[in-house]
Amino acid sequence: MIQTEHLEKTYRNGFRAVKDLSLHVERGDIFGFLGPNGAGKTTTIRMLDGLLTPTRGKVLIGGMAVDGHASEIRRMIGVVPESHGYYYWMTAKEYLQYFYTLFNHGGSDGKYLRELLTKVGLADKAGVPVGQFSCGMGDCQGSGEPPANHLSR
Repeated sequence: MIQTEHLEKTYRNGFRAVKDLSLHVERGDIFGFLGPNGAGKTTTIRMLDGLLTPTRGKVLIGGMAVDGHASEIRRMIGVVPESHGYYYWMTAKEYLQYFYTLFNHGGSDGKYLRELLTKVGLADKAGVPVGQFSCGMGDCQGSGEPPANHLSR
């Protein structure tokens, strides 16, 4: 569950990027932000994942306040940005392994990573560098990144 209550962000220069945003997204819901440049979409996402502190209001993810549990929450959620920022030379399997290790999951669990690649439809592309993926395939790869939906056991 994702919940915001009266969420606001005003930058030092006085620009108010987000004003009084209250929302409730249940587990299993598909939710996106649409709007013109400067509407506060990226700012909101950054507040949801704890990368940016709200000026006012609160954010709860899975019942936990982001301001006190950001690292735990990052293990529960996944964000697939418009620009993935991939290490394009890494294969799909190497990429998942890298993030699996980075987010404190310890060493390699080859069986689990194979299951994950199958789950996101990339098992047959495990040895292909992500720089060769189509945009849609990159979105699949991104959905498997930790702390995404799949790597938190």
